[in-house]
Amino acid sequence: MRVGWILLGSGLALSTIALAAEPEAAGTLTERFQNLSAKFQSLAGRSRFAAPDSASLVGIQRDLELLLNEVKAIYGPDDRRNYYRASPHERRAADATAVLVNSLKVTPNDDGTVSVSDEGAHLCGPASGFPAERFWDEPAPGFCSGFKVGPRLIATAGHCVHVATCPSTTVLFGFRKETESQPVSTTFARKDLYQCREVVAGALGGEDGSDWRVIRVDRDIEDVPTVALSSDPVQFGQPLTVVGYPMGLPVKIAANATVRDVRQAFFVANLDTYGGNSGSVVYDTDKLRAGELVARGVLVRGEEDFLMSSPCRISNKCPDQGCRGEDVTKAEMLRAAIP
Repeated sequence: MRVGWILLGSGLALSTIALAAEPEAAGTLTERFQNLSAKFQSLAGRSRFAAPDSASLVGIQRDLELLLNEVKAIYGPDDRRNYYRASPHERRAADATAVLVNSLKVTPNDDGTVSVSDEGAHLCGPASGFPAERFWDEPAPGFCSGFKVGPRLIATAGHCVHVATCPSTTVLFGFRKETESQPVSTTFARKDLYQCREVVAGALGGEDGSDWRVIRVDRDIEDVPTVALSSDPVQFGQPLTVVGYPMGLPVKIAANATVRDVRQAFFVANLDTYGGNSGSVVYDTDKLRAGELVARGVLVRGEEDFLMSSPCRISNKCPDQGCRGEDVTKAEMLRAAIP
């Protein structure tokens, strides 16, 4: 069954994208979305530009974003790897990425650092009675992913940041697992955090299925590599690597994916991703192996990522050529927004 989803765009515009879903799960998700959408429109309608400290508006918007992110999956073997298991070129590719967090979760510390609160990813662990999920014990404070495309510019998915939520969106670099034995810290140097200041450009929905956003942060992003946006045609079977923050977890690198279908504004691939990966950079694997950071696109939507019947999250696993695939907005769609 294909279900029409209403997505909120910049300036609270409404448009529709069809996503694949099972009938029972689709009905549940659609009802949740409709309830949240009504609440968001009611609050946001009082003023087109909501107050940055509006906890109600921010909370409902984050719930919408999390709901929209519940449409990604694992294809074939799970290829996701932590930072410490990545190659030098892949680590540099990860260094160019950031996790997006709700600014209400950020607390300054007396020593000049900041702490980010973590609600966990609610993955099934060893004591759940279900098979333990990978990365079940890692912190997960984020809601979307992004990557640096200019001195003060971040690219992400269109549904991740809106005019109303930009002031409450913090961009955090360096969230990663450095060694196998060392726990991941949720305390960071202030220099690694940037604040969204402006929505520069973007699109969400429409007939071509576009879903992308470029935002400007409060200052120059230092000591972080910049990702180039490819203008080359996307080819069927082209190898891809996705780097981002599934479920808000520390950065993960997943290679061994390929292009399955090519549309006007996006393409479809068998990328191993979850909610929170929205906004992830999808690299050209061949160029990445040569040390070049070239984005083929921005991950935006895909298959249901979790089974709906368990008390904790169990991954939805698909054959490499099965399920609907993951949709990636073409990098060329963003190029006009980058000086």
